[in-house]
Amino acid sequence: MTDPEFRYCMDAVGHMVRPDEFRLLVYQGGVEPALRGVVWRHLLNVYPDGLSGEFVCVCVCVCVCVCVCVNLNFTQACPEGDGLCCTLKLRVQSWSD
Repeated sequence: MTDPEFRYCMDAVGHMVRPDEFRLLVYQGGVEPALRGVVWRHLLNVYPDGLSGEFVCVCVCVCVCVCVCVNLNFTQACPEGDGLCCTLKLRVQSWSD
């Protein structure tokens, strides 16, 4: 799949308008390396149908923020070198809440 083929399957706002043709193009011709990250998200239905390109970016930003917060909470709760014990403690705490 080339960039023009990818854009053919999307509308001007970034909605997937030709999902069947999209999957067929990928199956028949593969995907250029530069497009693989974006194409795989569509193939795996990471985002619900009908999202615009702008809203997809918002979803990605929210997911990144959540991951950063979880990582900060984990690193603050666990001293270095005590990862496994701390992970088990965090799991027990979350189950008991």
